Amino acid sequence: MADEKLFLSVTDYAAHRRARGLRGCSRKAVYAALSKDWIVRESDGLIEAHAADRAWAAHTQAPSEPEGHVRMPNGDVLDMKQERALKIHQERIKLELQNKKTRGELIERDLVCAHWADVATTIREQILAIPDRLAAQVVAIDNGHAARELLKVELSHALTRLADDLDEKYSATDG
Repeated sequence: MADEKLFLSVTDYAAHRRARGLRGCSRKAVYAALSKDWIVRESDGLIEAHAADRAWAAHTQAPSEPEGHVRMPNGDVLDMKQERALKIHQERIKLELQNKKTRGELIERDLVCAHWADVATTIREQILAIPDRLAAQVVAIDNGHAARELLKVELSHALTRLADDLDEKYSATDG
């Protein structure tokens, strides 16, 4: 009897789908499927139920993924060969970083931040000390060019002392 064609109206076809436990069992859903050309009406306006069920299923089933691909719950499709290669690559990078750390080729972030905080503090102290050292001399100068030269020389000395101090301090910690 499965070979017999069953022609139904839109309302009856919706009831047919409901009776079979299929989705799209309202008249509205059937009209939507007709408008999307998922299913078709015969010339007399009736729907051939078994053909329509097969066509509906073909349009609503999730597409199968190519071999070696997996669809994730969020809808992304992953190429498993590519994912394995990426995982191996990431593991190699992690191992390389661990080896560099073991050999002492990497410095921990917190240590670098602490050193730079120390450097910044030293720079600040050196620069802020300049006005105290030069105040008396600048007051006595009545020439703008001479005042600028005095400031330039003092800033140069301060920066040179700073560079020398930092070289001495951090070259001692290298070894």
